[in-house]
Amino acid sequence: MAKLELYQQLADLKAKYPERFEEVVKEHPDWFQAIVDEQKELDILSRVRSDSPEGYCAFYEGIHGIKPPWQVALWISEIYKAHEQGLGYTLNGYRGSWKSVSISVDFLAWRIGNEPRKTNLTISANDDSADKITKAISQIIEFHPFWKKAFPSIVPDSGRWSSNGYWVVDNSMPKEEWAKLQAGVIDPTLLGGGYTSTRINGKHPTGVLGIDDIHDLNNSTSDTERKYVVRFVTTVLMKTVIRKNDKLDTWVLNIGVPWASDDTHRVLSSSGAFLASNLPVMRKANEGDEGAIYIDGVNDQTGVTYDDIKGWWILAWPEKFGVNTIKKERGLGKFDFWQMMMMDLSSAKSGSLKYYIYPKANVDPNWPTAGGVDVPYDFKERHDNQTKLSSFAMAFLSKRPASGAVLVGGVVDHPTMGQAFNHMLAAQSNFTNWIFTFCENIGGGRVFISAARLMFPHLKIMGSDLGKIIKLPGEGSGKARNKKTRIQTELAPWLENGTVLISDEDNPYLNLVRDALDNFSELNDARADDRLDVLDAFYHAVKGMPEVLVGQRFDEELPAIFRKSKTPHPLAGRNHK
Repeated sequence: MAKLELYQQLADLKAKYPERFEEVVKEHPDWFQAIVDEQKELDILSRVRSDSPEGYCAFYEGIHGIKPPWQVALWISEIYKAHEQGLGYTLNGYRGSWKSVSISVDFLAWRIGNEPRKTNLTISANDDSADKITKAISQIIEFHPFWKKAFPSIVPDSGRWSSNGYWVVDNSMPKEEWAKLQAGVIDPTLLGGGYTSTRINGKHPTGVLGIDDIHDLNNSTSDTERKYVVRFVTTVLMKTVIRKNDKLDTWVLNIGVPWASDDTHRVLSSSGAFLASNLPVMRKANEGDEGAIYIDGVNDQTGVTYDDIKGWWILAWPEKFGVNTIKKERGLGKFDFWQMMMMDLSSAKSGSLKYYIYPKANVDPNWPTAGGVDVPYDFKERHDNQTKLSSFAMAFLSKRPASGAVLVGGVVDHPTMGQAFNHMLAAQSNFTNWIFTFCENIGGGRVFISAARLMFPHLKIMGSDLGKIIKLPGEGSGKARNKKTRIQTELAPWLENGTVLISDEDNPYLNLVRDALDNFSELNDARADDRLDVLDAFYHAVKGMPEVLVGQRFDEELPAIFRKSKTPHPLAGRNHK
């Protein structure tokens, strides 16, 4: 039924049955619901222009059809508290908590509706990420039906509506008057870009400066690049904002996840100029605490127990991130979970990396085997005038018939180039079903591969980049990351879930691998360390056979004494009342 027709019928009913109107309407559920919906929308529209957390919450409900989750309402109240004090706001929130949608998109769009004359800037790690945010905002303004009801006069300026700059027009006044008001404004209403983008040069946001995930793997694992990002935010970007009466007038918002103890969030948090907030996916609790839930830490698919999440917790958003989801997130790797979900870098980097031993007696020398090589290079330690040569390391990784792989041995040495080639030739000869030797093809590694192919044309050697172990179709190799980061973020999850095992054989290479994993937190990329070299060779061997990384059960071929218990803890998933 058309809305006008419905309203006419309701008006006729009210005139005919003034005393029984509500009773009659309730006999027609569709009519009653239409009235309820209309009253609800009118209530939302009456609040949406209020410059307050309540006004934002009304906008959120109008845009999404639901009230904002508790954490979103909290963030907005904290943002207002910070702004009233003349401070910026910086947030580390777990992945999937809706921080980008709620703050970088919804809050900024709502500010444009309320203050269309002001200019707004979004900064991310790169142009593509920033464009996703500005595109989402532009589509709300251009197409969303609630926007047209809440801010009917705020419309796109035709001809000036693209990723190079989005301009709005306020049609509530004559165009000449609007042009007069905007005569001194040279920046677009909304613009986004990466921190290295030329788009953002010279821009001075008078409305919102939104910094969304300015750190990523490409710029955070390098000390030099990470410090450049922080320096850009603190000495360049913060100089573009507007201040009035010695207080921030621009809304300055930084959101993301932690990357280092000296990343942008940490520096802004300790500056005294920002209100800082952190939201992990769950917080440690005691048995008996209200809302506490016990997590047994057992991955039901693999049988692996994650001791670090075993215990009582209070979940931040149990309807969306319940026990099963948290276990799955933890299954992606310890480092990733504690960084991206728990906002806790110290726990992410602490202690050892979990792995599982495979009996040497069960290894079959006829299994297909690949090698991974980490070539030596000159290594000048920080604060040290002495230059050292890192080790040559070679890993031997064998495929198991059913699934997964086993690190069965390797070499660690300080050989000449010729002796290094001999190590590779010996492995290729000793293993019946040798696949290839995979060698880092960056810098000296590329020279090493070229020399090997020139001197020994029959040597099976291939280059291995420093991108992800598993890449999506068409995905590039990405920027090179240091050894420790590659092991933590890419190799460790496959060790922890038992897809890749380590032989219990006693030899120098395997002993160093196990020592490196047992004492991983003490390894330092700033110093030469044979343990990092053997792990990097291991990494390249695994990268050379991605077909084994299928997440199968690791213990199906192991003797019973090596298997993990599959019996769930009696308190698993119990919500304590």
